[in-house]
Amino acid sequence: MKFIIILILSLFTISKTFADPFQPAKVFRIFEPQFTTIIEYDDNIYTDQSATVSSFIYYLKPSIAFTIEDGANRYGGEYILTSSFYSDNQEANDNDDMTDHEFSLFSYNEFTSKHRTNLYLGYDNLHERRGSGFTDERPFSVGTPIEYDQSIVHFHYQFGGRNAKMRIGAGVSYYDKEYDSDNQSIRNNDFDKVTYSADADYQIGNVTFLTLDISSAEVSYTNLSEKDNRDKQVLLGLTWRGSSLINGRARIGYQYKTFSDAERDDFQGNTVDFRVNWLPKARDIYSLTLRRAAEDYGSIGEQTVDYINHFTGSVGWQHQWTNKFDSNIQFAYTNEDYIGADREDKITNINAELIYGFARWLNLSAGVQHLVSSSNTDNYDYDQNIYTVTLRVGL
Repeated sequence: MKFIIILILSLFTISKTFADPFQPAKVFRIFEPQFTTIIEYDDNIYTDQSATVSSFIYYLKPSIAFTIEDGANRYGGEYILTSSFYSDNQEANDNDDMTDHEFSLFSYNEFTSKHRTNLYLGYDNLHERRGSGFTDERPFSVGTPIEYDQSIVHFHYQFGGRNAKMRIGAGVSYYDKEYDSDNQSIRNNDFDKVTYSADADYQIGNVTFLTLDISSAEVSYTNLSEKDNRDKQVLLGLTWRGSSLINGRARIGYQYKTFSDAERDDFQGNTVDFRVNWLPKARDIYSLTLRRAAEDYGSIGEQTVDYINHFTGSVGWQHQWTNKFDSNIQFAYTNEDYIGADREDKITNINAELIYGFARWLNLSAGVQHLVSSSNTDNYDYDQNIYTVTLRVGL
């Protein structure tokens, strides 16, 4: 902690000039390298209330993005490397140190004023910290974090002029997740998902659009076919774009989730997707999110779980105190009802962050997060406090 205090004090004496927002320069007007370093203190790294373990975690995160513009067309991509190192103690040792890789490419094309496409390709090599994901109940059931690969392909086509009263679109997405483990119960959760979608928006005001979204997804588990299911959703709502006062979307709809195994519980019910930012003043942003949906779930010890009836709500406030100093506060509540198992979790999360911009290429932030999980199953009750200091550097 003494090192963090010294770092903060030294950085705050670097610059006394008026700084712009974080906008790093590009190399050859195409490449944008960045480097982020994070010092984190977590007082319960394994989210295990019966045997709490605390540790400093140090993150090194270099990245490089590129963008090529050709008239209205844009092409680009990004590579992010994240290395995490845990301080020495009895439990958090070198086995928890990990390196993640994230790589993506995108293409946006406007062929005419009425025809446009979006293409996104992504590949990530990531990990689940012990005490999260499939080891949330038994953090020491594995000796190291669980590694996995995920691949993402998304294509979307839209017809209609930018200023047209109505636009329609269609898309297809592919997602694949594979765990790098010799444990068969972990590999049972390898799956892929193919989603077909159609959408339409109709302008009913200067910045307000009536939207309709329809999707159908096929979820297939490689080694656990009884969890294969079809997920259909229909959402109707409003979207606000181009407004200085409000932006975002508010949608409600209906979801059908049916399993190939007749012994599993199907889901039919309402779904909500509400994400709105309100900007009453130039220096304030208030945000509200609500989401309710049935989500797939797999676990080492709870293969009987059919799905999670998931609800999340959050409120946030961002304020710009000066041109150099911002704050961000958010409160979130999550309820997860595990259908097929006697488990229901309720999680509250309070997150506060201060951001100081020294120059357009350098900023520093400090944050604190307090998380409380309560459950009808004792193994999932825990408290967690996380303190972070983040330094972000560009060119």
